[in-house]
Amino acid sequence: MMVQSALPRAAKGGIAGRPAPTVPGADGLFVAGDWVGQGGWLADGTLGSARQAAAAVSEWLAAPPALAVAGVS
Repeated sequence: MMVQSALPRAAKGGIAGRPAPTVPGADGLFVAGDWVGQGGWLADGTLGSARQAAAAVSEWLAAPPALAVAGVS
């Protein structure tokens, strides 16, 4: 197995600068990995972000669907 990692650098916000599991602009797309979320590294980070992504999916599924309304003139 190949492992690739990156250190959270202060210039990029450190661990707090890592992306959230929700992908902005892609409704219903979620990610998990040791580079996602606000804590952990390698297995800890991966499992922690997977937990966050699962909670985000659950919240997304529970939300009522947005209804498209056609314009009427």
